[in-house]
This record gives sequence, C-alpha cells and structure tokens, in this order.
Amino acid sequence: MKIAVIVKPNNGCDFYRCVLPIEYFPFTDFDQVKMFLPETTPLDESQKVNVDYISTINEFEPDIIFYNRDVSLRTIEFIQEQKAKGVKIVLDLDDYWEISTAHPVYQMWYKDKMNERVIENILEADLVLVTTEILRKRVLEYNKNCIVTPNAVPFGTPFWTKDNNIERVDSKMNFLYAGGSTHYNDILLLKNTFTKLGGEKYITDNAKFTLAGFNPLPDKHCEWDKMASIFSRTKSYQILDTRPLQQHMTFYDEADVALIPLVNNEFNRYKSELKILEAATRELPCIVSDTLPYSNLKGFPGLFWDNWQKNIKYCLKNQKEVVSLGKELAERVKEKFDIKIWSAQRYEIFKHLIK
Repeated sequence: MKIAVIVKPNNGCDFYRCVLPIEYFPFTDFDQVKMFLPETTPLDESQKVNVDYISTINEFEPDIIFYNRDVSLRTIEFIQEQKAKGVKIVLDLDDYWEISTAHPVYQMWYKDKMNERVIENILEADLVLVTTEILRKRVLEYNKNCIVTPNAVPFGTPFWTKDNNIERVDSKMNFLYAGGSTHYNDILLLKNTFTKLGGEKYITDNAKFTLAGFNPLPDKHCEWDKMASIFSRTKSYQILDTRPLQQHMTFYDEADVALIPLVNNEFNRYKSELKILEAATRELPCIVSDTLPYSNLKGFPGLFWDNWQKNIKYCLKNQKEVVSLGKELAERVKEKFDIKIWSAQRYEIFKHLIK
C-alpha cells in the first residue's frame, strides 16, 4: 500500500488528523508513505528526503491520497484527475464547513468559497474520516462512505508527557488557556468572571491565569490583544508567546488546571474534544463549557462544568484533590483516545479501501 499524504505546513489540523495518525500506522515492509507539500512551500535540507512538492505526486504512483479539508492551492480537478487514474481519495474533516458570522475569518471564508470547496472534496472522496458522530451525520448528506475516527494522541511518549524538570517561577496555581486567535469569542465567556476574580485578594495572591499562544500581527490591533485584555482583568496573569507546532504542548507543563471555554453555537458543536486530550497528557483537570463536543465526555472524572468562578475557587481550595482528579481524567482519556488503537483501525480501513 502506497499512501501520499498532502500536508499544509504548520497547520494544526493537518498535524493532528494526518501527520500524527500516519506516524503510528502499523506499516509492513510492503507499505510506503510519503508527505507532499504545496508548491509555494520552501523545502529545507531536512525535508528533502521525506517530503516533496505535490506536483511530483504522479512519480510516487500512490494507491491512496490522504489530506485534510482540501488540497491547498489546487482546484477539485486535481482530485478528479487522480481518481481517473484509479487512486483512492481519503478526505479528513475535523470541522464543519459552514462557520458562524462571529468567526474572525467569516468574510474571508465565504469570499474564497471555502464551504463550497469542502463540499466538492466530500463529494469526490472515496472515503471521509471525521472526528465525531454529529459531524458524520452532516457528511452523510453528501457522501455515504464516512467513518468516525476521533482525535487521539500518543500518551506517554516524548512531547506527549509531562516534563517534570520545569521550574515554576512561583507557587501560584496556574489556570491555563492554550489556543489560537480565532477563539476570542470563547475567551469572552470569561470576561465577567475574570473581572470579579481580579477584585479578590485571595485569588490574586494564590492564582495565576495564563494565555498561551500569543501571536499578534505587527503594529495591528487584533483578536490576541482583546484576549490579553480579558486576562489582564484577573490582575494576576501572564501571556506566553506562540511556539512552534512541535512544541505547543509544552505550554501545559506550566499549568495546574486547563480552562476550556467554548461558545455554544452550530459551528462549535461539530468540533472535537482535542483540548481535553491535550490537557490529559499532563494529567490536568479541566474547567469546561457544558456544550458539545465536550459534553460527550460527561461522567469523566476531572472535568468541571461551566460556573467558572465557583470552579476556579474550588480548585484553589482543594489542590490535592485536583491533582488526583487530573490523574483519573488522564487514565480515562487514555483508554478512549489512544492513537495506537485508532491508527491501527485507520490502517485496516485504508487496506480495505484498495482491495
């Protein structure tokens, strides 16, 4: 089996949904996999052995082309040409293609007709992989060959386990949010809570609130600035700049509790539980919005639902219990979202596709 994986560089969706799962496929000596990048991506010396431009994909003669959402800078005709040669197309989706008007990229998304491009790719795919059952039901309206393969991570491996050598700069309990600038409206859910907490000396003396991933555009007011302003209301906060994709998990090494706010809207309900998985690699309990997709994990220990002010105070006053609950959450998450199990399943699905 020869698999061509088309990846957009420094793209978190491609990393979690294509690169990482493929890395844990139980390949045999008869299998081959190669990564392909868009033509506009410069290749450095370390990449040239294992990565090539998409324009050379025909030289590889793959059995399967695997990619997330769409093939960057390529029209649907490229996929149709590959299908005509007998290549099987496996499309991965981890988000709904219709976004809300409140989303920061709303205008650009519809100007570029991204929703239509995603649907075109769904229609052409021989198989669509999705993160959740609710997203699968949407895809089934266009393509009946759709399977749920949830996000998963390699717990206990380097990068996916806690670095116990991290030196803490203070003894304050660290409440962390790690994400991107598209989550401003989610962070807005914490505004009133942070304002109240900033007025309580007990909180400012014993808690710290961290916004991780800060990456504003130069000389331009943007969502990041608004998010930082909300965190500043706690009067006990820190802002951590963005880190390379392969290092973003290190943010969690500095935390005690993960904050995972999410606006309850149509677009967000089709997301996955990934942020809980990330926190679980460091055995962190989470304070989470009581909405899909996170409510899929109702009953898991170590998850506190909504009521941000009450739950933050509870964690502060019950720190030993918080540590214990974080460990219990990690064990449950490992059982359900072990990438070795899900990659083995994907591998069998791919083999069956080319029979």
